[in-house]
Amino acid sequence: MEIKSTLRWYRNKEKIGREEWYQGDWTGKLLSKARSGTLEVNGRNRNPDEQQCGMCGEEKESVEHFIVECDKYRKQRKALDTQVANIIGREEWEERKEGKTEGSEQF
Repeated sequence: MEIKSTLRWYRNKEKIGREEWYQGDWTGKLLSKARSGTLEVNGRNRNPDEQQCGMCGEEKESVEHFIVECDKYRKQRKALDTQVANIIGREEWEERKEGKTEGSEQF
């Protein structure tokens, strides 16, 4: 696992377990792709002129930029935050975001 770049989001996980927000839908597939490093973002393009974010056009589009940083996705991030908090509880979600509980690794 240490040498597999596609597993970097799972390295800190104490045990493999079911995540409550994976429901086999399109958003779950996106999260799975983001965690495995297979999400089709512009930053993976071999042509440096085509690596900018498709929304803001200001930064290289990486998974981190797409999910966490881009101001153009702020509204969608807020909706996701609310949905996850509704599923697992606001307190649990805040603890995970702060890195205080198992499963709190980013993404």
